[in-house]
Amino acid sequence: MKDDRFYDALAHPTRRAVLALLRTGEAYTAGDIAEQLKTNKPTLSGHLNILKNAGLVSARRSGIRVFYRIDAERIRREITALCDLVGTAPDGGGRNEWAPAAAGIRMDGGRR
Repeated sequence: MKDDRFYDALAHPTRRAVLALLRTGEAYTAGDIAEQLKTNKPTLSGHLNILKNAGLVSARRSGIRVFYRIDAERIRREITALCDLVGTAPDGGGRNEWAPAAAGIRMDGGRR
């Protein structure tokens, strides 16, 4: 969790909607995304920049068009790091009870 931009980017519902749209793995232009989400391009452009700067999406230029795609591997790495922090497996499997204790976090929410 070295980079809070990842979590900041997930804080807005429009950005989460963009990620949900891109999760198919297909590349979309900003115009395609704006049309699907019923939002205007200037607003969407700001959201796409935040997602790109956080490493959640990549952009590829083709002529005058820019195509956006989700960076699923980056998301997997951050989810794994978060699960390691709280002591659960990313697949929802078993708990690792020592991980929170090693971080000085009590399971009741307090700190040691």
